[in-house]
Amino acid sequence: MAGYKLSVMEKIGFGAGDMAVNVVISSMMLIITFFYTDIFGLKAADVAILFLVVRLIDAVTDPLMGMITDKFTTRWGRYRHYFLFMAIPFGISVF
Repeated sequence: MAGYKLSVMEKIGFGAGDMAVNVVISSMMLIITFFYTDIFGLKAADVAILFLVVRLIDAVTDPLMGMITDKFTTRWGRYRHYFLFMAIPFGISVF
């Protein structure tokens, strides 16, 4: 597997999937920033601190989730079951 190279179509597929997730997250960030500042009434500095704290928490939980996924293997593999079972809740939360 060390000598295996991705084809151009595989690279485009991975890039398109990553782009789709980033478009959704960027859209959500725009909407939530507008909501927090204009509707909820928080100051922009408070919203910035909120987002910073969330990113710091994410910096800790992402490696922890990586360790969890490395330890468990199901009949679908190590990661596929997360995609299968979390796609619906993710889609609902984005909607």
